[in-house]
Amino acid sequence: MQAQVTSATGVTEPAVPTELLARQVDQAEHPPQTVGADKGYHNAELVSFCREHGIAPHVAQIKDREAKGLDGRTTRTLGYQPGYQNWYGVNSMATTVGATNLNAMMAGLIGRYAGVPQIYKCPADRALDRALGIPRVRSVSMNGYLGGQNNGQFYPNIQTSTYAKLTRLDGMLNPTERFVFLDEEPTGLNDGIFWVADPLPTATKFIDYPASYHNDSCGLSFADGHSETHRWIDKRTRTRNGADANSGVDTRWLITKTSE
Repeated sequence: MQAQVTSATGVTEPAVPTELLARQVDQAEHPPQTVGADKGYHNAELVSFCREHGIAPHVAQIKDREAKGLDGRTTRTLGYQPGYQNWYGVNSMATTVGATNLNAMMAGLIGRYAGVPQIYKCPADRALDRALGIPRVRSVSMNGYLGGQNNGQFYPNIQTSTYAKLTRLDGMLNPTERFVFLDEEPTGLNDGIFWVADPLPTATKFIDYPASYHNDSCGLSFADGHSETHRWIDKRTRTRNGADANSGVDTRWLITKTSE
């Protein structure tokens, strides 16, 4: 990790990252392959430097501004268009290919930074792939109201919801109350998102069910970086059996942690 403090002259945003990247190119055992940056770095100086040194510039674009080198070579790539399909690297945990393919999962957007597969799997998750009888590679899913799909939209019912669709951390009014990941109940774990309920204002039943590995509790991580466990009240939350008692209190609690 590197940091550099400069005077606020208005021209330091393009200059400093090129200096920091140059150090990495010259000194690092593994030179950088890609760099992410917000719109303040959408300028020819940074993009040109990246291109000259074989670094993919994943820079947020300013509308109607052109910077030589920031084109389809970058914007068509997986890393430039994050979405439901990309963070976890495989299309569905409902198939044996997806559920057991550790390398494909680690090739997703988070895996290349995390470097270790353990972040995807709760140790208490003992579910096995039905076909091969071996452990599956993922326990967690991401909040369906975060991030969106490659086309900039969310799932249709989420897209039309009156609740906020959140694509930036600075767009959250209270990140301490917005869950990002949670452990999902293993028999319902499929794609990369957790769709809590619909419609959010009145729902009392889960669409996707959370797990209850820890003494009837579920692990969640939040947008501010903290994590916690929450113990479920309704029997149906723990069993996923539609005949079991359900007051809706668990669903309503998780909705309050989903969006705003």
